[in-house]
Amino acid sequence: MHEEERWANQLSEAECAKIYFDWHRWAHKQQLPPPGDWVTWLLMGGRSAGKTMAGAEWVRGLAAQKIGPIALVGESITEAIAVMVRGPSGLLAVTPHAERPRLSEATLYWPNGVEGIVLGANEPERFRGPQFAAAWCDEFGCGAVDKAANQPNVSGDPKSAESAVPYFSTGGRTPWRSGGRYGRCWATGPTRQTTRSTTAVIRC
Repeated sequence: MHEEERWANQLSEAECAKIYFDWHRWAHKQQLPPPGDWVTWLLMGGRSAGKTMAGAEWVRGLAAQKIGPIALVGESITEAIAVMVRGPSGLLAVTPHAERPRLSEATLYWPNGVEGIVLGANEPERFRGPQFAAAWCDEFGCGAVDKAANQPNVSGDPKSAESAVPYFSTGGRTPWRSGGRYGRCWATGPTRQTTRSTTAVIRC
């Protein structure tokens, strides 16, 4: 038996859970919030780059610090709940049971009183009124092609299962972007007194 196996077999269930939910033990450097007094953190990467988990863990950390309310924005409320809240890398999956928020309709309630509001980009009127301390937005961008916003999830990569040209697009490059795929997930931190910002990027 390897030394690592012997060590693991000696751990109690509680110790295993503590290690499992210790994000800083498992995270890649690019998945951790950048240093400095930043306002917007943008992550760009392909599938399995760890963007959703990075965002969920960031929100989990904010809630633990009693920073709220927090906006969780997806393409639609249904999509946001399916991916950002209930998904395999979503908030419920990355949070220990004792700290796990309760979902009621489109609102998350943490045990310590912090609230999170799930919003859909397809219903912009819902953004009127609420004041948020922070926001996590998933699927922020789209392919860098003409009329990419018509179908933001399709890819111009012929090796991708989602390779396609957006509806009504010529397939040409958008004039403000020369190549690649625009940001997929971003987070804006608690209100600061400075406008300085730092950007972290995941590339795959």
